[in-house]
Amino acid sequence: MNTEFEVKILAIDIDEIIVKLAELGAEKIGEKQQRRFVYDLMPKKENLWIRLRTDGQKTTMTLKEIQNDKIDGTKEIEILVDDFDKTKIFLEKLGYEHKSYQENRRTSYILDGVEIEIDLWPLIPPYVEIEGKSVDMKLNEW
Repeated sequence: MNTEFEVKILAIDIDEIIVKLAELGAEKIGEKQQRRFVYDLMPKKENLWIRLRTDGQKTTMTLKEIQNDKIDGTKEIEILVDDFDKTKIFLEKLGYEHKSYQENRRTSYILDGVEIEIDLWPLIPPYVEIEGKSVDMKLNEW
């Protein structure tokens, strides 16, 4: 499984983050609406699940495993699939029932190869997700 190097900063001030990203020279990639289904494995395993997600342009099916809460504590195997609805049917035919359906709005930026995502979800404060290729992300500039 691949290691996901990611950190989340919760309950952000969106305007403040956008100004800081502009000051640092981040490039805005765009805004997308995301939809996802989340499935438990069968039999259920703690901290291990399947996510089917689409933003209307890219659809992925991912096996995610939380090993610990450190920046490198999440492992994942992600594959591209070409059809969100057919993949959902495929999983259902295998016997999986989604435990949740989620939608969010995501604004994406890139800075020095690091992906910065501002996420807006119903009923929770906005947060920023920072993901890079290693633990050595320039987080001290924030």
